[in-house]
Amino acid sequence: MSKINYCRIPNEAKRSMELKIANNEYFRSKLLSIYIRIAFLLTFVVKCNKCIKVTVQFKNESDVDTFTEYVDFECGHIPGIPNEPSNEIVPTLQPQPHASYSLGRESWNRRSYEQIRYHEHTMSERDFERFLRGEMRNLGEFEDVSSEGFDEQNLGNRLPRTFPADAQAIVPFGEESSRNSQRNPLTSSSIDFRGYNPGENRYTADYDSQNTVVVRMGRNVVRHKIPAISFEYSSVSMIRLGFFDQLIDSGETEISLDIEDITKEIVDRNMFCLFLRTCFNGLDPKIMGLKKENVLNFVGLIQDFLCYSSSSALNKLYLYLLPFLLEQKNAITKSSTIGMSDTDIIRYNKLFIPFLNTIFETIDISFDSLTEELILLKTNTPNKSKSLDFSYQKEIKFRISIEALCILNDNDFKYRTETFFWLIRMYRIKGIKISANDIYFDEIKDSDKACESLLRNNLQPDFEHQTNGLFNIFIMNSLHLYVKNLELDKVSLSVMDVDYLKEFVNLQSLSLVKCILPSSSRLLDEITKFFFRLKQLKIVCFPLSDNFFRGIKNSLIEALDLSCCEYVDIDEWFDLEGPLCNLKELKLDSSKLNDQIFSFFLKSKYLKILSARNVNFREFKDLENFDGFQRIFDFLDISGCNFSESYLNFFSTNLRVRTLIMQNAKDDEAEHRILSSKTLYQSVETLDLRGNILTPDMLASIKKFCSVNNFNLSGSLTDLLDDANDFYTFEDCLKTLNISCNRLKKSFLCFLNRFKNLEEFIAADCNFDSGFMSYLESVKPLNKSLKKIDITGNRVDIFDIIGLRVFENLESIAITLNSKVASDYLEVNVSPFCVNLKVLTLASVYVDEIIFKLIMIHSNIVNLKFVNCKIKVNSFPRELRKELRLLNSVTLFETNVSSTDLKTLEYFRRNGIGVSLKY
Repeated sequence: MSKINYCRIPNEAKRSMELKIANNEYFRSKLLSIYIRIAFLLTFVVKCNKCIKVTVQFKNESDVDTFTEYVDFECGHIPGIPNEPSNEIVPTLQPQPHASYSLGRESWNRRSYEQIRYHEHTMSERDFERFLRGEMRNLGEFEDVSSEGFDEQNLGNRLPRTFPADAQAIVPFGEESSRNSQRNPLTSSSIDFRGYNPGENRYTADYDSQNTVVVRMGRNVVRHKIPAISFEYSSVSMIRLGFFDQLIDSGETEISLDIEDITKEIVDRNMFCLFLRTCFNGLDPKIMGLKKENVLNFVGLIQDFLCYSSSSALNKLYLYLLPFLLEQKNAITKSSTIGMSDTDIIRYNKLFIPFLNTIFETIDISFDSLTEELILLKTNTPNKSKSLDFSYQKEIKFRISIEALCILNDNDFKYRTETFFWLIRMYRIKGIKISANDIYFDEIKDSDKACESLLRNNLQPDFEHQTNGLFNIFIMNSLHLYVKNLELDKVSLSVMDVDYLKEFVNLQSLSLVKCILPSSSRLLDEITKFFFRLKQLKIVCFPLSDNFFRGIKNSLIEALDLSCCEYVDIDEWFDLEGPLCNLKELKLDSSKLNDQIFSFFLKSKYLKILSARNVNFREFKDLENFDGFQRIFDFLDISGCNFSESYLNFFSTNLRVRTLIMQNAKDDEAEHRILSSKTLYQSVETLDLRGNILTPDMLASIKKFCSVNNFNLSGSLTDLLDDANDFYTFEDCLKTLNISCNRLKKSFLCFLNRFKNLEEFIAADCNFDSGFMSYLESVKPLNKSLKKIDITGNRVDIFDIIGLRVFENLESIAITLNSKVASDYLEVNVSPFCVNLKVLTLASVYVDEIIFKLIMIHSNIVNLKFVNCKIKVNSFPRELRKELRLLNSVTLFETNVSSTDLKTLEYFRRNGIGVSLKY
């Protein structure tokens, strides 16, 4: 039988077992009693499994206080709080003469258990706001907690910037308890106060003349002469300490640490015991003895020990601490205005960020580290168990829904909103994104679908909820002076909103996507007058007049997006002489402008990026002269366009383009003429012909391109490519080939034999049957050159998986497979099918334990992605972090994940692995 690592079984439980087992009324058979004894032991072993014995030393404490206390957390009991009175004999504690207690046995006995439980309740809305308004000077007015005064001038000594590495002073956490660390109330769970239930641990503690504590626990006697606290940490703690969890995961069973190795906070044993008991039981630390002047030290311990909770226990703890924090608001603000280093600011922000989730009960707050966005969404069930940490950021963006913004602007939540902005005051807000439904035009990958949705759906004005204006809170908190990026998507703006909007005078980027403006507003006509620093302007799905185009003539705009816009003036001709001197990027997708406007933009000599998808050039007047038009582009997208003869001549003559996108062409002849341009043969490096039906004439032109390194033929019916005798001029240049969404025979893969340097091959949803990898294996040049492969949506078997081994430098795989294939592979192989695999993407997979076992044999994986998958409930293993030691990120896109597995993902996030969920 293997050795079981388990914690100390409580002595009282042992004695209780012995009494019951020895009692003939319970057991008349000696053999039966042995089995029952084993069952009892195993029960306690399981209950206390996965734990570690920890000794924490406090070197800075006075020698006169030198001793080690053993802190015992008894499961199912709240330390320091008596149950029903009893007549048991109370063991005595004989302290040294200088010992004193702020909360002794008598003070606890005066409170019933129900009275203590009262303190677990959160403040009412009314109490919260009365407190913030200063109408409640201390916590005692709504809670039975003392609120002694404190010295605001010395508060700075507890801020991060003042923590010296060799600090000797100990910050007291109570006038009486600061002079000693013997007991009360922090060690009370290890002492059997009058009224404890039978079966609780109890021991006596006596002090000898050598300052040695003698702790008698049942039959054991332990003597220590070092300033330390010893305790056993296990999985029963309501608030977990990630620092100790990591030690347990590493296999440690006993460890001794110096408190200074863990935290920079100045903390004595009393404070640390209070912290441990608070985390174990999830109670209000104020009733456990915490003083308000120690709240920052206490929060620092929470951060340094990496505390977390799978429930709302940690958030509730911060809610308990919030009143203490707000009582010191002025002093904290005053101390934090003094110059602080970047390290100190990060430490400072780390203390305050977790309080954000305690303020609003109907707003869910999260942070996206990839986009640097603080996300605020209205919800009836906000996730209070997830952790927030963006302390390492200097600048952040707001991403907020209209409903959440209305709550922040509501007068009824005025004081909560003030608290929210006070907590994040150290950050520079560089951008604000506001949307009606948290769906943004830019984030929709398919540009055609995004435009179709905007043009099809009408937006109805709604000003009922905007009594104070949408931007009022940003103006009141002076954020408008620093915001450089503002994005409004499907938002109704009132006259007041437009007036407030004009206050954002330092904007460098402005995006208005199908917003409703007041009929009297001249915002668009004078947009560069109000925002003269604009470099990026996006006006999507708006009617535009002459005045708009005249207004932007002499601006600093470098990137302009007028997708889905329509020119509405009736003038046949208006003066637009002179180009946009700074324009580098132009997007006109699905727009309805005219030839004058198009000519005005194309004469910008610095224009390098042009996207004009689905533009109907046949509605433009034909031009005979294209002199002065830009003809050299880094990027040109003319997908789905209808060309008039004159504009077809322009796009097929003397253009030099590095990336050419012509998807879903509506005229095969026009596409062929453009592809026949000799200047394109020399310049094009990326050619995207997705969704086109290739004709023999078009294929003949494609073969003449000599510099193509990225070729996309997805959904293009590429049967014509199957001729082994064909020669492509770009054969040695091609690095990436995409043939996705084509119904192809397996033999087609032999076509790849001509590409000697192909590094990325994308063949998703090509209807390949299992066994197709044997054809790909036969393409010898790929054995060394191939680095990335995407074969999602095709059927694979064990031989296809094994076939991936032949590609020596393969680093990225995207695949669809089932548990049967994974199981078959694991039965005959224990080694990875791709030794150098760094990026693994699973698409449309039911992910269970077998799939995860297959994943975990690839120890070099850095990025793990799940696309349109379903994760079996409770199958996401924590061991993934151990097995994949290089794992940097886990991404789940449109993937179903249970709440249990979300906790595992949160565990990954706490341990430095980036987790991104996208729906």
